[in-house]
Amino acid sequence: MTALPRPGLLWPAITAAAGGGTRGLAGDVAALATLDGVPRLGWVHPPPWTSVRRVLQDYEAVTRATALSVLGTGGWAFSARAAAESATTRRPVQVLDRLDPATFGTGTGGAGAAVIAVSESGRTLETAHLADAARDRWGLDPVWITGEKIAIEPGTPPPAMFGAPTSSPFLVTAMAAFADATEHAYRRFAGIATEIGGWAATTACRVAAQAGDPPTLPSPRAGRSGGLELYTLQAFRQALGGKRTAAGLRIDLTGDRRFPLAATDPPGSALPPPAGLMSRLYAASALVACLGVLFGAAFAEHHAVLQYKRLVGQVRPRPFLVPPGFPATELLRELRCARRPRAVHLVGYERSPERFLAPLARQLRRTTGTWVETHRGSSWNHHSYQAVAADPEIAVLASVPPPGRDALTGLQREIAAATCASLPGRALLIQGDPV
Repeated sequence: MTALPRPGLLWPAITAAAGGGTRGLAGDVAALATLDGVPRLGWVHPPPWTSVRRVLQDYEAVTRATALSVLGTGGWAFSARAAAESATTRRPVQVLDRLDPATFGTGTGGAGAAVIAVSESGRTLETAHLADAARDRWGLDPVWITGEKIAIEPGTPPPAMFGAPTSSPFLVTAMAAFADATEHAYRRFAGIATEIGGWAATTACRVAAQAGDPPTLPSPRAGRSGGLELYTLQAFRQALGGKRTAAGLRIDLTGDRRFPLAATDPPGSALPPPAGLMSRLYAASALVACLGVLFGAAFAEHHAVLQYKRLVGQVRPRPFLVPPGFPATELLRELRCARRPRAVHLVGYERSPERFLAPLARQLRRTTGTWVETHRGSSWNHHSYQAVAADPEIAVLASVPPPGRDALTGLQREIAAATCASLPGRALLIQGDPV
């Protein structure tokens, strides 16, 4: 970093880098935002509505379908879920990012329905299998949005983790969820994007000044499963967690301190949906990018996830069977951690959180006093794994369903087993009593 920027210089440097600038601070920003040799800053400048409208015309059959299912992982899924949760049309919009067979029994397949599948590479494991399931079980061929189709403007690099609200997957979902209100909302958001960026820069500088030495940043609170909350969680933990920085940046995953996005409302957050939603999604991305620049963190990549992805299909699931009434403290002993964990993540693959993990989490908190978070897998792999993998004091209990004939259940078990194998000495694959 050539110099520690002041708030008034930080966001202009990010916008300059997004415009192709490579000198001075803009060059530093571009280097930190580079993934696969390309700066991923296409999300910074909201494209004009004329460009958005041109892209949406290509997906008119999707946005006007009687029902829409969005298949994807990470930020693509979380931002789409946020739009679906705020929908003002009567058109059902659902988001599938987990390999849960039950979803396809109660989903929105049927005459007049449409499905889109979102993956920058076109090879994301869960998305590919969900697309196959939609075709085989619903008889619907997904419309893929991948590669260069993700960006609104031709030639703009895909935005990595910051795809909302300026990418085609989000805006296609928004059009299905909000219909003609999307245009007015987008124009209102785009008109204050620079103001939101300035808020992000000011907030990031204040947070950085209070981070301590070595710097420690509070994570967003985990507990709600709304799309906006998950998008923010993903942006923060995947973009800043586990990054090698000169200052030794650390993410506090215990939830003891208040996350800055919740402390002050960014501009536009009070607007009704979808304009308020677009503003908040953009604010989360902008704030994380500003913090990445301040601490010298490569905020466009999250390479730690390769640790578990390489092991999928290579590790046989051998879960520890948890009988009814089994003491939670014994599970921590089964982990055989080298040190007592400061926090435990309970990750339920398929539908185990509602039936099994919630009471287990309560028991762990009550008997050990440890900070406990409960998450759905494999959504957790796409919003928290990067940060957890870098913190040896965070333990993971991954709960899997019993073996079954459904291929989706089998793949869930394989992903969970690979996740635990990638975190040796602090992750345990468990299976609750099926009765």
